[in-house]
Amino acid sequence: MQIVEFCAASSPPVSALLFDLDNTLFDLESAFEACVMDFVRTQLPDLTQAEALAVAQTALHRDPAGYGSKGESFAELSRRLPAWKLGAEETKDHFRNLLLTHIRLGLLAEKLLSDLASAGLPFGIVTNGSDRQLRKVDRLDLTGRAECVLVSGILGAAKPDPRIFLAGAAQLGAEPARILFVGDNPLTDIGGAQSVGMRTCWIQRGQPWPQVDGLRPPDLTVESLA
Repeated sequence: MQIVEFCAASSPPVSALLFDLDNTLFDLESAFEACVMDFVRTQLPDLTQAEALAVAQTALHRDPAGYGSKGESFAELSRRLPAWKLGAEETKDHFRNLLLTHIRLGLLAEKLLSDLASAGLPFGIVTNGSDRQLRKVDRLDLTGRAECVLVSGILGAAKPDPRIFLAGAAQLGAEPARILFVGDNPLTDIGGAQSVGMRTCWIQRGQPWPQVDGLRPPDLTVESLA
């Protein structure tokens, strides 16, 4: 297993891991796309397949990979669809609840976490977002398995702020230099973890490494949790 081999070879040896949540431990992008289609089919059942696809593509364009503004997405849908029956806030709440039914901890992530447990390597989660992120962690059945779960909206510091990474290290009881941070965002995840001296693993997801002044390449680059 590459990470275990890396942990054994690194100096000082890695003794714990921290993971980003969205598009790292689970595939938010796929879950979001499936949720949008489900949402359109259930909320606008009278649309033809082509019309439903067009509406879904509008939302996906306004909210790429699930990271954009839900308010803008649903305001745009309301403008385009005069028969829309739900208000923006009610729609957002419904959508968020629906999204939870689509997120999964994949087999690759499950195997990775089992391998880490077998290797005696504890892990935690560091994620940007509101306290709603805790609902995702519960849905993925990770609340009792992660040594710590830090959410920026609760802590009051968002990645790449060093404070959220240092808080994760403190809760893991490990020096930052002995922690491997795994994430998909080069700036907030990799750059933030590097700023406190953590080792880093970038989930590439088919994207090129950005050329940003002061941003060093990660220690490891992988395409997925496989």
